[in-house]
Formats: sequence, C-alpha cells, structure tokens
Amino acid sequence: MTDWTTDPIRRRGATPSVPRTRVALVVGSVSLWVLVVFMHSVVWAQQRVDDTDLAASSAPRIAAIGDCPAADAVAQTIETLIPRRAIPAPRRGAEVNVADQGDSYRVQVVVEGATHTRLYRDVGRDCAHRARVAAVFVVLTLVPPELLMESPPAPPPPPPPPTEVVVAAPPRPPVPTRAWRPSLALAGVLDVAPAVLDAPSIVSPGAELRLALQKGRLAGELGFGVQPGAGFSLSGVSVQQRRIPIDASLAFRQPVRGAVEIGAAVGVAGAVFEIEGVNPPVRREGTRVDLGARAAVEVRVATASRRAAAFIGAHALYFPRSYELATTPAGVVGHTPSLWVGGQLGASLSF
Repeated sequence: MTDWTTDPIRRRGATPSVPRTRVALVVGSVSLWVLVVFMHSVVWAQQRVDDTDLAASSAPRIAAIGDCPAADAVAQTIETLIPRRAIPAPRRGAEVNVADQGDSYRVQVVVEGATHTRLYRDVGRDCAHRARVAAVFVVLTLVPPELLMESPPAPPPPPPPPTEVVVAAPPRPPVPTRAWRPSLALAGVLDVAPAVLDAPSIVSPGAELRLALQKGRLAGELGFGVQPGAGFSLSGVSVQQRRIPIDASLAFRQPVRGAVEIGAAVGVAGAVFEIEGVNPPVRREGTRVDLGARAAVEVRVATASRRAAAFIGAHALYFPRSYELATTPAGVVGHTPSLWVGGQLGASLSF
C-alpha cells in the first residue's frame, strides 16, 4: 500500500508539477520582449517629438487677418512648394502676415530684421489663388532662387592642347648674285655746235651704236657714232664736215614707276672729224681728233620682260682744244667748235 502522506509527487486528484528551470526561462523571455517593445516605443515617441519640434521650429509663423486667404491655406501651399527643411536655418523664424483688404490683399514677410511687403489686387476674391500667390512670395523671400534650382553640371574639362608639331623651316635659297647684263642700243643722233666766239654754227645728224654692260643700277657704256655730212659756211667759204664720235661713260639708272627708268652718264669723249672746203680757189681738207668730256641724261620705258626698251636722251660734249680753220689766200677764218649739244632717240635690247 502506498503512503499518501509521505509521497510528495503523487496525490489523489493532483497533476504533475512543471520544473522550476522551464518556468524561469519563460518568465525571462517574456520580460525581455516587453523591455524591447518598451524601448522601441520610447525611441519612436522621442523621434516624433523631435520631428514635431523641428517642424515647429523650421516653419515660418503665419498670421492672417481675415479668411481670404487663410493662414492654414498659405502654410499648406508653402509646404507643397518646398519642404520646411529646405528653408535656411537663419530664416526659419520668419514672420508672415497676410491681411485681407477686400478687393486686395497684403503679404508681409519679416526675416532677419528686414520687412518685405507686397500688395496684390484680386476683385474676384479667389482665396485659393490668393493662397498660392502669397505662398510663392513667401518662398521666394525665404529661399533664394539659386537654392531652388539644381546646380548646373560642371563643365567638361578642356580638351588637352594639340601636340605641337615643330616643322623646321626649309633653308632659304641662296640669293643669286647679280650678273652683268649686256645690252645693245641703236639711236638716231642730232648734234648741234652753237656759234661761240669765232666758231661756226654746225648741225650734224647721224646715228649711234652703244654697247652697255649693266650690273644692278650701274652700267658701263661704249658709244660709236657716224655723222656723214654736215655743211656750214665761214667767211664766204662753204665747208663740209664728216664726224665719227666715240665715248666711254659710266651710267647710273634708277627705276621710278613701273617700267619707267631714268639714267645719267658721264665719261670721256672723242671725235675723229674731216673738214673739206667746197668752194675755195684751192680746195684743201684735213683730219683731226677732238678729245674731251661727255655728260648725258635719258629716260627709258621697258617692256614687261625688261629685255627691250625705248629711250630718249640729251647729251653735251666739250672739247677744250679747238683747231684753226684757214683758207688760201684768206688765212685763218675761225676755229672748230669746242661745245656740242645734242639728243638721241632709239631702242635697246638686253641679253
């Protein structure tokens, strides 16, 4: 038989008991869950309080006189235009006053000690429209436009400079030295000896051939002339003269315009001349040589190639020694001319 007074586990009508370790685990788990839920609720509540305080501190204070527009409508419209957090911190304490004046309404924003006021006219009293206009004015006053706009993207970096390719300049061609350029000229000549002292006046036509060797603007010239007949009269005696003038000159030529060129020359001159009396009782003839100096000027007009040119010029010849002119039986009747002046007209060809 069993002793019911001494068996602590089994008794009539009793159920088996739960071990104490399991009970402690269950109680600890429930307590931990309750603690977690409680801490989460505290943190959430504190965040709501912080958000409410931030929203309250960041929202401008709006006061309205009249109900068109209402302060709540203006505040809601401001919230739709820009979040309160976008308002710069120094401007979050701004004061906004909206006054309904019947056919018009006034919006005033006091921020950082400055007052901004706008007066709008609205005869139709559209309150929603008034709230939008007032909200836009408040937002533009509190938030500069540059904060409302997205910053433009940074410009792309400039392309790298092109690689410089240094090309060596080609060597300069050697400057050709000016070569001597020969030329040949042929001209008609007319020489005149004026009657000076006891010299007769003589007109002597003829032709002239000139050879020149030019380098740059300087040229050496050599002239040969033929004057086959020149008649003059002296003390009733008719005389016929034939001359062969020769000269060697140094010339300088200067281009002036286009193909026009002027020149001057000086040099020594000579002339071989023969004089023959035509009507004296005793006909006599003689040959002499004059030696002296020559000076000349000329103007040339060249072709495009400068190989050919036409020229006109003037010259003067001076022979310091004169010869006596004598007849039989009259004797000396004069002297040969010392001064000759003349001109030439001709053309030249260069090679």
